[in-house]
Amino acid sequence: MKNILFLLFPIILSACIADPPIKTDTKGTEPLLPQNNTALPYINSYDTEETVRKRKQKRLADESELKRLAQTEKDFNRQTAIEEQQHHDAIEDAKYAEKLKRAKEKTAKAKIKAEKARLARLEAQKKHLPVSIDNVFRDRLKDGSKGPAMVWIKAGSFKMGSNNGDADEKPVHMVKIDRFAMGKYEVTFSEYDKFAEAMGRNKPSDNSRGRGNRPVINISWTDATAYTLWLHAQTGHLYRLPTEAEWEYAARAGTETIYWWGNDMIYNNANCQYDSCIDLFDYTVPVDSFAPNPWGLYNTVGNVWEWVQDYYDSSYYSSSSSNNPTGPTGLQNLPRVRRGGSWYTNASNVRAANRGSYAPTSRDSDIGFRLVRTYP
Repeated sequence: MKNILFLLFPIILSACIADPPIKTDTKGTEPLLPQNNTALPYINSYDTEETVRKRKQKRLADESELKRLAQTEKDFNRQTAIEEQQHHDAIEDAKYAEKLKRAKEKTAKAKIKAEKARLARLEAQKKHLPVSIDNVFRDRLKDGSKGPAMVWIKAGSFKMGSNNGDADEKPVHMVKIDRFAMGKYEVTFSEYDKFAEAMGRNKPSDNSRGRGNRPVINISWTDATAYTLWLHAQTGHLYRLPTEAEWEYAARAGTETIYWWGNDMIYNNANCQYDSCIDLFDYTVPVDSFAPNPWGLYNTVGNVWEWVQDYYDSSYYSSSSSNNPTGPTGLQNLPRVRRGGSWYTNASNVRAANRGSYAPTSRDSDIGFRLVRTYP
């Protein structure tokens, strides 16, 4: 009996320390997993404390790796979105740069075109200019001061009048004019007041609108003629009022249009009645306002009517001389001609061909004058 127990003892001991049997499904093919949701894997009752600790460490490491991978994916998606936005912005920037380039090219072409047009206008004006820039001069008065600025006007011929205007502007006829000098500006209050003080004459009223560089107003034809005689005495040169033909010749400045710049009134290009001239002024403006005509004369269109030398005869053009006409003679009872229109007249009355008339002793707030000096 003892021998039998001795032989069986190792077998019994081995059975006691062996692993418990693994549970399987009813078919006996797959081991059964724990039925609860515990985060720990199935722990064998015979696992040591070290084994459990290592399993926990592995689980924590796996969880950390999963978080890292999730964060990596999030970072990758964010970076991808940023790169896609940058790519989109780059495309939009390229489109805008192309549009900007085309706009600049268009602007440059427009500037080149405008500059060519400006140079063409200057070239056209040069053809009409009587002489070089030295054609402007000012004679010295006896006190050493300078007289009014004058512009030499070359000799030439032109078509005087208009077949599309008033009856007294017809017929259009060719007129030849000798060289002369004409006032660059209308005579100013400053210039006329100096004469009035020297001669002890009453200064004309400015109607509280300003003196200085504005055109003198409230001047009769007789007053204007007296000023020219004073200038003659001061300078030794023959000053006078222009003839009607000289005035239109200089005002047209080589053009045949309604105004020296064209056939249409241009915004703020001359001082006349607002509703027809569309300017920004209600009264006279300084004599150097607006652009000069191609021969360098300012305000031949509007601002103030300008007295000229001639008597007025509505039918004079039918019998006018073709060579330096000086107007009708033997008609001392007739009014004198005034030209150019004024701040108070409409666009029709500031045409180059328009003729006006007024009694030589009359004065008004829109009448002034411009000078002529004979050559030499």
